[in-house]
Amino acid sequence: MRIIDADKLKEQVCLDKFEKITHSPERRMVTFDEVLVFIDTYASSIETKQIKYFDEDEKVWKIGEVIVDE
Repeated sequence: MRIIDADKLKEQVCLDKFEKITHSPERRMVTFDEVLVFIDTYASSIETKQIKYFDEDEKVWKIGEVIVDE
């Protein structure tokens, strides 16, 4: 799983970049696959690290991810 910075993606989205992905200069409906390609190409990832923690409620060790502060 990749965590993306949606705010940064919104800043990067512009018609020119999207036209390059869709190969079409005119406005039209886009497919879900084209949207996924666009996100994979332009979405910045948020840096995370894996941690091990103890879940007090379930009394079990778990592995999770946390966002690394900038």
